[in-house]
Amino acid sequence: MTPPESTSITQMIATYIGEIQENLSAFKDYEVETYDLDCNTLPLTLDEFNKKSAFITEIATNYTKPAVYWFEITSESDTKEIYDFVAQQTNSDRKYPAYKKTFNNDESNILYVGKVKNNLAGRMRMHLGFERTGQGLQICHWPHKTGLILKLHVIYLPENLEMLANVFELKLASALNPILGKHK
Repeated sequence: MTPPESTSITQMIATYIGEIQENLSAFKDYEVETYDLDCNTLPLTLDEFNKKSAFITEIATNYTKPAVYWFEITSESDTKEIYDFVAQQTNSDRKYPAYKKTFNNDESNILYVGKVKNNLAGRMRMHLGFERTGQGLQICHWPHKTGLILKLHVIYLPENLEMLANVFELKLASALNPILGKHK
């Protein structure tokens, strides 16, 4: 098989960049959706949670959309205690998020920054602790969740900008300096 000529590759890249620019210009009117989450009320099962909250049902309506999201701590909470708890979960049967080797952000009230290519509701089930299989915050299993109040911020991206979700996540993580998660 012969490689394509460099001019056709250049044309293909130029077309692709043009499509991205067009999609980004259409995305200028985005909205940040927010959801309050009182961790004191988190049950240990998804069925119990679904009975109490329309939260998962509401975000499930955007199943096919990519999104970037972040959890903000809005209560007076000891962020070092949260970091230490997650760092000690190396032998847990649950997959907790990655964390930096040293805790150095006493000033941050951002717990975690993430992204999905689709199915934000499924990702939230992992973060809330209702799924064992994937890596997530596992919040309902934290012994010190008492008093923890979070605000989930979500920006849905157009489906044709899915490939940029990672870029947005990295930029947000750099700006927000989350307590948990590694972003390179």
